[in-house]
Amino acid sequence: MSFPKLRYKPAPEALDIIGKSPNVRKLDGSDGTFYAFFSGCGTAAKTGFILYPGGLIDARAYAPLMQGIAAEGYTAVIAAMPLNLAVLGSSRAGKIMARFSEIEKWALGGHSLGGVMACRYAKSGDARISGLVLLASYPSRRFSVEHMPLKAVSIYATEDGLIKQNVIEASKQNLPEDTHFVGIQGGNHSQYCALAPQNNLYRGDNPASITPAEQQQAIVRAVADFLGTI
Repeated sequence: MSFPKLRYKPAPEALDIIGKSPNVRKLDGSDGTFYAFFSGCGTAAKTGFILYPGGLIDARAYAPLMQGIAAEGYTAVIAAMPLNLAVLGSSRAGKIMARFSEIEKWALGGHSLGGVMACRYAKSGDARISGLVLLASYPSRRFSVEHMPLKAVSIYATEDGLIKQNVIEASKQNLPEDTHFVGIQGGNHSQYCALAPQNNLYRGDNPASITPAEQQQAIVRAVADFLGTI
């Protein structure tokens, strides 16, 4: 049996954040590896956000995005996945939440395949999860969360070559009725994270008409606004 190799590596600036920021901790244990980003505002955050990476993407590539969310006053955690596939670690959120007893409310989200697996875990009914954040993603019918007691936001990009807007529109039937949809003009599928220059366009994606920093700033704003409502 052959397994997929890591295809999408993090950009140097993402690795710098992981290695040098005083507000980031890499945590290893029997429950795997994850990267926790803290606000650094001097008070413990009461709301947390867990992110599942997209398929075959090194979790560290999401460091700029998650640092930005943490700076808004939240604890933000990236769950590294076995073989970089969230389908092999969809229950990781439960183990992460158990390690942060000070957090009162949680949102779970993911990019692309990671978002589908976030829906899978949310559908399990873990009462600690109050919100669902989809980044270029949507629930399959099997993992529909339309009747779950959750708030949800779906963030999509207009130049995404993998997740078309008609697919996002169709996903409404599998999401809570009051789900908020946020479109990022000029963004694509790849720029939800910071990928290495030699492979910074996800296979099948379209070029973006905005920079990665601009797209991630828009995502940070949308996610932070949502976290303030759960």
